[in-house]
Amino acid sequence: MVRRLIVGVDEVGYGAIAGPLVVGAVAFDTRTRCPILKREKFERGADVPVGDSKTIKHTLLPRLVTLIEEACVDYDVIQVSPKEIDRVGVGPARITAIKTAVQRLLERIAIQERVTDVAGYKVIVDGDICLGECRFQYTPQVKADATVWQVGAASIMAKYKQVHAMLRLHEEFKKYGWDQNKGYPTPDHRKALKEHGASKYHRRSYKPVQDVL
Repeated sequence: MVRRLIVGVDEVGYGAIAGPLVVGAVAFDTRTRCPILKREKFERGADVPVGDSKTIKHTLLPRLVTLIEEACVDYDVIQVSPKEIDRVGVGPARITAIKTAVQRLLERIAIQERVTDVAGYKVIVDGDICLGECRFQYTPQVKADATVWQVGAASIMAKYKQVHAMLRLHEEFKKYGWDQNKGYPTPDHRKALKEHGASKYHRRSYKPVQDVL
């Protein structure tokens, strides 16, 4: 008997003007309950359930990632480089990354579960998005990262990778403040972009970067 799974899918970094776009896809057994980071395991505040990464402090991401890894069946994370985003456009790059992450994940699970039919696996993708022709069925859902915890888990996995990518890039280009803005066009980031010009990690197809080229 094929067990039923829910695959949550989300992306992080769509609106950033530097660094990678990151897509996460995470599969859970439908019987699995939402993982919760208990208050006693971190500094202060209330319990933190797995959910939309935008509402979670970056310092808590590593521990939530550990909870997700322990609770999920499997997951996949894909990073899309600024160069690829500029080459094909952020929209198509996002769609390709989502389809690739989900397909790779489903193929691995099929091998692990020793099944050939994954039709019983429900795939929920955050946002009002059309993936076009693909090899799996999916449900697009607006704000699913905030209402479907499995999609929130995908958001956390993607955010964790995106944050760490920007921290690594910050070590090379500290003048842009990527340790703080994580590549998003904050006022300080825009100011640094105008003062120093674009780096090799900026997305040249984005208007704030085009304006300084």
